[in-house]
Amino acid sequence: MDRKSYLYRLVRFAFSGDYTEQIRMRGNIYFFLRRKIHFPDAKSRWIIIIFITFWVFLILYSLQPFGINFAKNKFTITALNTIGVFSICTVCIQGLPLIFRKYYVPDRWTNGKFLGFCLTVITAFSVLETLVVSIYVDGLEGYPYYAHFSIPQRFFMFYKAVIFVAAFPISIIYYILVKRKNEEEQETQMQAVAHIMPASGEKEEDYDQVIELSGKTKDYIRLLPEDILYVKASGNYVAVYYLKNGKEDHKLLRISMSEFGDSLCDYLYIIRCHRAFMVNIKKVEKIHGNLKGYHMELKNTETKIPVSKSYTRIVKEKIMYADI
Repeated sequence: MDRKSYLYRLVRFAFSGDYTEQIRMRGNIYFFLRRKIHFPDAKSRWIIIIFITFWVFLILYSLQPFGINFAKNKFTITALNTIGVFSICTVCIQGLPLIFRKYYVPDRWTNGKFLGFCLTVITAFSVLETLVVSIYVDGLEGYPYYAHFSIPQRFFMFYKAVIFVAAFPISIIYYILVKRKNEEEQETQMQAVAHIMPASGEKEEDYDQVIELSGKTKDYIRLLPEDILYVKASGNYVAVYYLKNGKEDHKLLRISMSEFGDSLCDYLYIIRCHRAFMVNIKKVEKIHGNLKGYHMELKNTETKIPVSKSYTRIVKEKIMYADI
């Protein structure tokens, strides 16, 4: 879905009486907030703290916003803000996970928790900045920039400014956390695949019997089920790709994918992974992909087998727990 169509649906969700659209949007938002991302360890959190502190210092020192350019003691104000950022980030990023251990569980860290955490840090820094301005900066000579603002006005002004400044580091951190989560999932899948694959040089047991697969015509194919590589739907036909004398071959049968799948229901390692594909997970070598989708690479073929979102969980479970 492109950005324009998504914004259009968001507007309809907010202002229209289309309850079907509202339910659909709520589902998308709920799915996004519940999606898991990587939770950084203690060392990575220190790197995040240093990165955020350096970014804020760079903004304050180079651009001198919030009237810093009018003050005589620019360095003092910049230093106070930088120390404040470092202190707030240290307390929130390192301290809160130690205090609220049940909330900051790595395996349950989601987009929703990440966004809530970012808003907590932004709010804490806005409060600190308001206090610094109200208690210390007001007394600096040549720094009357906030003198005519009330404390609530100062807070909301800082809150908007902090969100603007924090947008870049938050985006970078979020991208890294999502990428790291994808890598963890791929590594887990690869370990699962390695677990079900025979070791190098080990011969697979030939415990399957030759079976005969046929369609609604006279065409048929006789083969060992374990020789099947994958099955691809093509209209009213299915193309069975299999090994013959160590090379890939295929046979076209007139039968629906669901009917063909029923004929292989006794062979748990041949599973549905897509609306148009079945795959023999004993032949899987690698699994690639991200949140947008996955695909599998098999032995003895260059074809990459897609895994649709609706089958992702099933495929993962089959690979993880298949007893073959």
